[in-house]
Amino acid sequence: MKLGAACFTMVVACAGASCGRGVVPGAAYDQPLLSFSGTISPTGGLVQAQHPIVGLLWTDPLQRSADVTMPARWLQSSVDTAADTFTVDIFRPPPPEAVVELAAPSGKISQQLAMAEIVIVDDSDGDGGFLVQGPRATISAPERYLAGSANVLTYVATPFPSPQSNSPLTLPAQLGYALVNYNCQGQLSAGTNPVNPQAVEMILQPSQDFPDVRTCRASHGP
Repeated sequence: MKLGAACFTMVVACAGASCGRGVVPGAAYDQPLLSFSGTISPTGGLVQAQHPIVGLLWTDPLQRSADVTMPARWLQSSVDTAADTFTVDIFRPPPPEAVVELAAPSGKISQQLAMAEIVIVDDSDGDGGFLVQGPRATISAPERYLAGSANVLTYVATPFPSPQSNSPLTLPAQLGYALVNYNCQGQLSAGTNPVNPQAVEMILQPSQDFPDVRTCRASHGP
């Protein structure tokens, strides 16, 4: 994990069908907390996929705890393999075990947040979910990752109480869900930028291990 010159400490606190058909929707909320959509490149890369879905892989930025997948009933997604597009509706906050605490340099105030990689998975058994294990978030066969995104889904449960304290992982004054881009300059991040919820980009990269597509703030770097 390459976080650059960090001036903070982290302490652990403690998925859609092809061609427009959705996974079981979240039952606890009538309206999604966040909806987003986007494109898949290169075009035509998913035509052989059996049952592509969009999933969320919650990860500890300092790799101190195991990755957590979003339960299938907590989101709804669709993947159009002909148009190379996808949509996602999220109905629940992240699993509690995915939330970490970010302490300010003074150590006196903190922010509770969660960070998820957005992936497309070939859900061969059609149950809407997938399992991972190990430091590279290896997906259990016969399912496999099909694509990943340089964009990241973040969630702030408790923001810094001081507006002068900004997190290098989330947007200023963020509360709840937001999509971010880390503006990678090689292995360093030049800051967080908001991402248009209708313009999330997925890059096709079939793999059993998590297909990391960023050069900075990598979730599963060796």
